[in-house]
Amino acid sequence: MNLQAHSIGALIKPERISGAVHSVFQNACNLRLKTGEIVVLLVRENLNVPHGIRLNTPQGFSFEAILPVDAAMHIRAGVLRFETSSPFALDLRTANIWHCPIGALGANMAELSNLTAWHNATDCFQHHDKQTGLDGFAFWPDLRAAIFQVEAKQTASLLNPLIGRGPGLTPSGDDFIVGLLAGLWAQASHDPKRTRYITVLGKSLEKYLPKTSDISAAYLSAACQGEVSESLSILSCALARGANAATLKSAMDQALAVGHTSGADGVAGLLAGLSAWCSGLEMHEPLKLRQNRQEKMRAA
Repeated sequence: MNLQAHSIGALIKPERISGAVHSVFQNACNLRLKTGEIVVLLVRENLNVPHGIRLNTPQGFSFEAILPVDAAMHIRAGVLRFETSSPFALDLRTANIWHCPIGALGANMAELSNLTAWHNATDCFQHHDKQTGLDGFAFWPDLRAAIFQVEAKQTASLLNPLIGRGPGLTPSGDDFIVGLLAGLWAQASHDPKRTRYITVLGKSLEKYLPKTSDISAAYLSAACQGEVSESLSILSCALARGANAATLKSAMDQALAVGHTSGADGVAGLLAGLSAWCSGLEMHEPLKLRQNRQEKMRAA
């Protein structure tokens, strides 16, 4: 079987794709490169990720039926070939490059339209069925203070305990950090001090990534560089541009639909990140309210 790649994440260097299949799921397949990097293959229905290749897959396609774990693969002349019992190749030559746009947003969350959008999104988040996987948000006041004071090393130190915290291929703590970084990148481009801060923060976090899974570390590493998933990017753009309630709800529903708790954890981080430099947005209160709601649901 031969498939065409629809799009390739901006962090991928196609000429370096050589290695083996890491893990396989119905709608996604993770590849481990010889460089140690992770690249994820996605079906057409999935949205883009910075380290992903989205394929023009036929209806009903499943990676589990095609690719075994540990199958070797290599690229030659723009075509990625897998060493499987039945020939399988991916043509990357005509694929579009997908780049996350949040680093250029330069959002000012103090603007009335953005304040309104943030409050609408927070209200939507609190009343949504999707729940976060984090076991509390007691860390947020100290973390917010470090971010507000643009203390990169202090911020990294406070985020360190969250890395790898929680179950799953992408633990809840990691997903929260990815969303948080998205919120910070969305506000940094027009402020040199903030740009330096988020750049140093990203480099400081890299040393903690071995604490978590390979799959999650790939998403965290991308976020440290200002690159996040398309679903989180769409929501970031909607909030940074003061989108109306209907547009926000659509973007929220899409972002929250990711995984079991990953979407909710990422959205919580995004809302927190967007609030961190705006004195008019007190994210710790919505987080506490949501935590209390979770506790009541568990007790019921």
